[in-house]
Amino acid sequence: MPRKDPQNIASHDQLFDKLKEYFDDKISELKETIKLDKVELLDKIEENNLKIDKVENDHKNLASEVKLLKNIIRKYNIIVHGIPAEKENLSSEVNLIFNDILGGSFKENQIRNVFRLGKIKSNSPVLVELLCYTVVKDIFRKSYKLKSSKYSISRESSKEEREEYKTLKQFKEKASVSNIPTKIKNNKLVLLDSGRSYTVDDLKAGKITFE
Repeated sequence: MPRKDPQNIASHDQLFDKLKEYFDDKISELKETIKLDKVELLDKIEENNLKIDKVENDHKNLASEVKLLKNIIRKYNIIVHGIPAEKENLSSEVNLIFNDILGGSFKENQIRNVFRLGKIKSNSPVLVELLCYTVVKDIFRKSYKLKSSKYSISRESSKEEREEYKTLKQFKEKASVSNIPTKIKNNKLVLLDSGRSYTVDDLKAGKITFE
């Protein structure tokens, strides 16, 4: 059996050590690169998250501003009920109705726009957009004059308010079945016997039940 040359063995060991050192260095460099890339990636993710948060906040702020503007615009609007479908000149009809309320002081040029809600050939309500909020307040203040007529007026409600009213009406009907007299006032269901009032949230939470 041939003997191993000690010099060759030492040479192989040195080569192995150098290779091991080389690869250890490369692995360390790679780990450092990965670490740096990971930090950079996390920074990018954080930066994008901040951008997303800003966009979401801007969207919320914009939605709030739009909602506020819509509420302001709605203050200038009046819904008129009772105008028959065959009445085609809505501005003239509204002019007559509002003049009855205000005693002849209303002028047709105070109307910015008027149109029927829903189908044109129907008895659906008419939305009137006015130019002056003072006129709107005067009309509602003197709207009691319409009690003996076929017409009535109401304020324009937002989608949320309509949904709220719909829910209140459902609870009002339940109360009626249980012979409990109620009325809807200021977005609340009022018990006529006790005078206590309940919001939609109160009713949904079961603070009062109609069995």
